[in-house]
Amino acid sequence: MKPELDGEVIVDERLHRLLTQALAEYNDSGSSARIERLLVMTRPADLDAGEITDKGYVNQRKVLACRSALVAMLYADQVPPGVVVAGKMA
Repeated sequence: MKPELDGEVIVDERLHRLLTQALAEYNDSGSSARIERLLVMTRPADLDAGEITDKGYVNQRKVLACRSALVAMLYADQVPPGVVVAGKMA
């Protein structure tokens, strides 16, 4: 079954179940760097848009600016489709 694409975010129930479980296990491992939400984008960071530096690093400031709508999805009060939440099955 091909994953369903919702614009710039991959919406696939099976993938989201796996990621939900993986996030819960990671967070239960005792790491102080918890991950509560994530989304899987349909396209990687773009060199031409300045999202990747000449040395191959992600330019976080540029990614946050260029993809501000995606970042807002991660912090929305009501979790939109496509956002994976640790320990919460859709």
